[in-house]
Amino acid sequence: MIRALLIEDEPLAQEYLRRLLQETEKVEVVASAINAEEGLALFTQLLPDVVFIDLRLAGSDGFTLAQQLRQSAPQLAIVFVTGYSDKAVAAFEIAAVDYLLKPLHPDRVRQTVLRLEERFRNEQQQEAFSSANLHLEKEKLVVKSIVTDTVKLLSKKDIFAAVHHNRRTFIYTQQEQYPTYYSLLNLEHWLGGMPFLRISRRAIVNLEAVEKIIHYGDRLYQVHLRDQNRTTIEASRSGAVLLASYIKKHRLPSPSIQTIKATVRANLCKKNNPSS
Repeated sequence: MIRALLIEDEPLAQEYLRRLLQETEKVEVVASAINAEEGLALFTQLLPDVVFIDLRLAGSDGFTLAQQLRQSAPQLAIVFVTGYSDKAVAAFEIAAVDYLLKPLHPDRVRQTVLRLEERFRNEQQQEAFSSANLHLEKEKLVVKSIVTDTVKLLSKKDIFAAVHHNRRTFIYTQQEQYPTYYSLLNLEHWLGGMPFLRISRRAIVNLEAVEKIIHYGDRLYQVHLRDQNRTTIEASRSGAVLLASYIKKHRLPSPSIQTIKATVRANLCKKNNPSS
């Protein structure tokens, strides 16, 4: 089932689109918003597969919103919905999956859903191919930069985190994020345990690349990376238990990352030199 977010400021138009999508029995509308600010918040919270955006939103335009969404999810599937046909070229310049003209017709919406299915099917095939090839390279991870359009080989020590969202797994390094089709499970096996820790269903972090860990409630932890963008990642409740257990096990007086890093390095040295 494709998970969709609708951003449309006309209630009747929003409800009609929701009904047409649900009638295909292939799309679940997880939420809807009436403006850009609400849409951005819901996207961050729900991470849908596709966002349907009205080009004429109160206080903002759909193109600006799409660009904001793409900053956090470069491969996000976007469908524009509008009553104006003169913006189609601009829509496809930012790689929109489709451009729906109002008044919406059920057959045209079904065609859009078929396009989305084809896109996600191709992504799944690429993910399967990439996961199968993950084990061919023992020491390096093959990634492609969307900034320089070049292929790079990453060592494990270069990887700060791996985070899965929008059908991609993003590899975080000091300078850049690399979208990949690797499964998080295969990456977890390849990384081989400490200093890498699975802190949620969607995230693995390198404890040696963490600047600080903030404990702000019962089983609530936020991990701050020391990458260029100062990325923050929320731990799930089960991940928080692992973090708390690790801190307690090594008798850390506080979640000081300097102490965590020293402990991780000491444990790795013991592992590599059992006689010492």
